[in-house]
Amino acid sequence: MDFMDSATPATAEGVVYLAGADNAAYLGPASEAEIARQIAASHGPSGPNRDYLLNLAQALRELGWDDAHVFALERELNALEMAHARDCARDRPRDR
Repeated sequence: MDFMDSATPATAEGVVYLAGADNAAYLGPASEAEIARQIAASHGPSGPNRDYLLNLAQALRELGWDDAHVFALERELNALEMAHARDCARDRPRDR
């Protein structure tokens, strides 16, 4: 991680969520589409996983950081949600 003044030692605190093979939420090797589907359907102690992903992507943009994986997951999640909204609109009874 690059800091503004590399001559000054810096520390940062953070939270990392990891799910190993022994965790019930562990997906294993998966495509970005599969990961996005799991994110869309999952909710943890910190809230909906979709919110965490979307907030993370926004924060990375605001910091000027490019994380291709996070942004690809965001695109997949947005595509899933748009498809779901279209399906719901199509299946909704129309007023006559």
